[in-house]
Amino acid sequence: FMLCGVAGLTYPLGALIGWIVVTKASESLTQEFIAALFGITAGIMLYVAFIELLPTAIISAHRLSSLNPKNDHGGKCSQNIFGWCIILLFIGFLVMDISSII
Repeated sequence: FMLCGVAGLTYPLGALIGWIVVTKASESLTQEFIAALFGITAGIMLYVAFIELLPTAIISAHRLSSLNPKNDHGGKCSQNIFGWCIILLFIGFLVMDISSII
């Protein structure tokens, strides 16, 4: 419970730092700060997805396929992952195209 409380305190601290940077810094520094934060956030999300979640999903799929050898859950898992990557890539390009028009 205590760790959750400490982790919850980081949100107001981060908001305070962001507010100070946005109000006190120049426009170009603000844009660079926001870009750096998005880069850090994307890196954290990729780490969690590929280092924590993906191996767990693959191990679970192999356990399921060992219980019932007729079902290839590992192959289905890989197909689903790559299928969603392609869909999200398409959505990302679509959003970039729309945002350049607006």
